Amino acid sequence: MYFMRPQVILDLLSYENIAVRRVLGGITTLGRHLAIASLPSCVILFSNGSHVPLSTSVHNRTYYSYALQTLPGVIRGSYKLPAHNLNFQRPFDRSKVYMADLEGALHWLLRIEVAALPFLSGTAIEALKSFVTVLFKFFPGRPCVRRMLGRVHHWLDTSSAAYPLQSHLRGIVDNVDQVPGVFLPNNTVWVGCQGSAPMFRGYLCALWTLFHIITVQEAIVKQHAGNTTGTAETVGAIRNYIHHFMGCTHCVRNFELANSGSEGWPTNPNEAVLWLWMVHNAINAHAAGKLII
Repeated sequence: MYFMRPQVILDLLSYENIAVRRVLGGITTLGRHLAIASLPSCVILFSNGSHVPLSTSVHNRTYYSYALQTLPGVIRGSYKLPAHNLNFQRPFDRSKVYMADLEGALHWLLRIEVAALPFLSGTAIEALKSFVTVLFKFFPGRPCVRRMLGRVHHWLDTSSAAYPLQSHLRGIVDNVDQVPGVFLPNNTVWVGCQGSAPMFRGYLCALWTLFHIITVQEAIVKQHAGNTTGTAETVGAIRNYIHHFMGCTHCVRNFELANSGSEGWPTNPNEAVLWLWMVHNAINAHAAGKLII
């Protein structure tokens, strides 16, 4: 947080799952790394290394304190979860995919990663439309979550050219209109994507799991429909989402590096499943410092 009142730090002392830090001295190397163009500014840093700006035209203690206190996962100290809920080594089967991870990925990408941008226009709008479309078509989740995706899909299709994301998108995802049968959990309990500590794995693992699931689901759906040679819709949607919205900058670079050596893009849903595994394996190898040939 740049040039913000120290009272904001005091306001957040009684809250858990968040730590507020104040940085002075103008736009330093850290500020340039976080792409801060003006002061005052507030940037949210996540445990996976990604960061997003807290966009606002109001720069005062009350707004910043409220905005930070209402971030997903931030709770008052007096409302601690029971100790057994904080056991990040709960048993799980590595051969299975858990709906808690998939819904956690949707929670993070819709409420935090995408909604962090104040407005969308141009290619970013089309990228979001494309990704939400494939989620709506191929996310194999609970009916209440699929209805939420349908409402987001409808809003993107019918809204004006300028998209005020922070208020409108969060309102739809949170179902502020209280439409029956529409719900997406606003917390995350990682199961297959849990790490050895809270700062490990989590959202990025769940996001990649979501990518894999929708490519497989597209192949299954189209195979049942007898359409095994048509274009893979999920490929372009995933690529454009990563390019426009993924907050982990080194993850985006690794994705681009992994694709630079690929021999063309998949031309059908079955190829898309294998393509994504190839790219994901290459990214993991690159992150581990291995040579990719």
